[in-house]
Amino acid sequence: MRRFTLISMTLGFSTLIAACGTSTPVSNGIATMTPSSAETAVTNAIKAASSVRMVITVVQNGVKSTQTLDAAKTGGIRTLQVPGGTATILVSTKGAYLKAPSTVLSNNFGLSKTVAAKDSGQWLSFPSGTSGYYSLANGIGMAALAQEVALTSVKRKTHPQINGQAVTTLEGSSPSGVLDLYIPDSGQLLPLAGSINVKGSVVTFAFSRWGETVNLAPPANSHPFALSSTPPAASNNTSSAAG
Repeated sequence: MRRFTLISMTLGFSTLIAACGTSTPVSNGIATMTPSSAETAVTNAIKAASSVRMVITVVQNGVKSTQTLDAAKTGGIRTLQVPGGTATILVSTKGAYLKAPSTVLSNNFGLSKTVAAKDSGQWLSFPSGTSGYYSLANGIGMAALAQEVALTSVKRKTHPQINGQAVTTLEGSSPSGVLDLYIPDSGQLLPLAGSINVKGSVVTFAFSRWGETVNLAPPANSHPFALSSTPPAASNNTSSAAG
């Protein structure tokens, strides 16, 4: 199964979280750090965080798809908006679960039309430890996110304020390509947003809900995937960066 990397899709900056409150922001020191020290501090802050929401959108060949990832330490929930409908993947320590309409199951996950029609809109389960579980779980969770946004050969770039909030831009190489991360100059050293070019796709994304609870309770009334323990090979028709 082709895995969806965290930076496979993009998000516009209109959803960025605005700086709130009227008190004077307290500097977190990133503006005076060396690029390498700043990257280390940001990576450590991400690793220490318990959860985050990452909204990503990709535009490739005029086709747009959106992904929302609610990442936690022990799993996460990935929601994919693709032509034909919405696919939801939930991963916990107990198993991985997939739900999508028949068109998406057929076009993006490779099920036959007959099987896709039977399983349309139902939660399919893949027990923890099976190949199907690992296929769906790949790229979900805080550890995977930290790896995807880790930068090497880092340099600092100028960037205008985001929603009135001063930011520092760190640019460097990531597993998916050259990545820009936008870090607030005050508050926690956690990214507000980022952007990347992936094989000709336009990719942007934003972070929010740092530290909020992610409900990873197994879906009620799920049933084992009938064909095998391995889900069909998933593909995102709007992006070749699925890894």
